[in-house]
Amino acid sequence: MSGIDGVSHSSRPIVPSRKSRKSSDLSDEILALLGEELTVKLAETLGGRRVYIPICVREKNVLSAAIGCDAAELMSEQFAPAMLRIGIFRTLRAHHYKSQGLSAGQIATRLCMTETGVDKLFRRERNVARGAK
Repeated sequence: MSGIDGVSHSSRPIVPSRKSRKSSDLSDEILALLGEELTVKLAETLGGRRVYIPICVREKNVLSAAIGCDAAELMSEQFAPAMLRIGIFRTLRAHHYKSQGLSAGQIATRLCMTETGVDKLFRRERNVARGAK
C-alpha cells in the first residue's frame, strides 16, 4: 500500500501475479513437487490461504512451519518469489484419508463437508473412472 507520500509502506514485497497459470495446474505442480503426504499436510495447514513463497526460507516462516524447511526450500526453488493461493485439495485429501481407513463421517469432518458430500465425491470419482475405460 502506498501512503500519502506515495511511498510504499507495506512490509511485504510486491510480487508479480501468475495469472497465466490455472489453479489446477498449480495444484498439479505442487503435488508433483511435494508428493501426496506433504501436499495433504500443506492443504491441512494452509489450504485456502494466500502464502508468500520466499526466496530465502527460514525456520520461522509460515510455510516452513507447515511442511518443514526441506519441503519449503523445494517450493522456494520452484516458485519464489511469489504469493500463491494454496488449494484445499479436497479430492486428494479424501482419498488419502480413505486409504488410512477413515470412515465417511470422519472424512466429512476433516474436509468440513457432509457425509453425503463425501459419498458423492467418491461416486463421481468412480463414474469418471468408468467413463475413462
